[in-house]
Amino acid sequence: MNKRTHLFYIAVLPEARGIGVAQKLLNSFWDASIKRAKPVTMLCVAKTNMRAFSFYKKNGYTIYAKLGNNDYLLIKRIGTHS
Repeated sequence: MNKRTHLFYIAVLPEARGIGVAQKLLNSFWDASIKRAKPVTMLCVAKTNMRAFSFYKKNGYTIYAKLGNNDYLLIKRIGTHS
């Protein structure tokens, strides 16, 4: 059985950045993953998007693989939001 969920990306309008919108979306993604008994979450982020990369790293994601020259595939095992 596949124990992974994949998130393509989170996009937040510039005027909504820095006020917790992305965090709420990510928390909802984790909640849905837990309910579906899929404790491994994966997502892609552009290497040049340092703001997003820092956000995901702060939320416990680590680099799983490099995808070509432009992207990272990140991974996190969940069970709690910490």
